[in-house]
Amino acid sequence: MNRIITGALLSVALAGAAFAASAPATGGKPETAAPAATAPAAPAATPAPAPTPDYAAQCKSLGDQWTAAADAHKTDKKFAQAQSGATKAERNCKSTKASAQKKGVSQYQAALKLLGVTATP
Repeated sequence: MNRIITGALLSVALAGAAFAASAPATGGKPETAAPAATAPAAPAATPAPAPTPDYAAQCKSLGDQWTAAADAHKTDKKFAQAQSGATKAERNCKSTKASAQKKGVSQYQAALKLLGVTATP
């Protein structure tokens, strides 16, 4: 019997709390009535998507920069590490997937940075 009464009281309390939360708040000020006919709001303009970078062109440019830098820096102590990164970059740049090309661009940039060359886009 106690369980039934407790359950009923709990249900009433939850229903009352839900009703109170959904009711509009009435502060100390009386609210002014809105006009009966309001014009619908203008639809928000959706911004145009940002153009995607041309990773294939960046790959070609960075590949050319790598070729020039590799000839000039063959005796650097980090050349082997940079060449390994450039080989991976070349493989990724040959892909048709934009994500692989993007990775190739960053790998070329890292390889050039190892040689102390500033990559130009």
